[in-house]
Amino acid sequence: MKYALNRDTILLYPKISESGVKTIVYEVNQIYEIDETPKNIIRENCLEYGSTLEGRKEHSRVLTNSRSKLPIIVKEDEKMIIFPIKSMRKCSCGWVNSRNRKYLNALKDGKFLVKSYHDDIVDLNVSKEVLDNQVLRSAFLYWRYFK
Repeated sequence: MKYALNRDTILLYPKISESGVKTIVYEVNQIYEIDETPKNIIRENCLEYGSTLEGRKEHSRVLTNSRSKLPIIVKEDEKMIIFPIKSMRKCSCGWVNSRNRKYLNALKDGKFLVKSYHDDIVDLNVSKEVLDNQVLRSAFLYWRYFK
């Protein structure tokens, strides 16, 4: 596994170039570049913690009665839920640790300030409303599964 999601993970953001897709990992106190797509990092973490990404998606689909942009429970023991910013089918899809949504502050035009030690501005290319809706879906999944 190239990157283990943890309590400090804020955002997995795709870096798309001619050579392929890499991931910029924003943590509370660090930033990494991983030579892997965000989706593959999620897939590896799901397998590490006992399921497949497809299994986690189906579980989320049943619990939330949703079909798209499903939040995923990655680590049950830490109650870690992550959610996609866009359709999971797109290589431009980033992922947010729902616990650390507070570190993303909306600016304008789809840009967000990542309040880590670096205060980077990242163009997530989504509205604050879309991100807030994903947070609500994650909260609903948490409530259905852990309560």
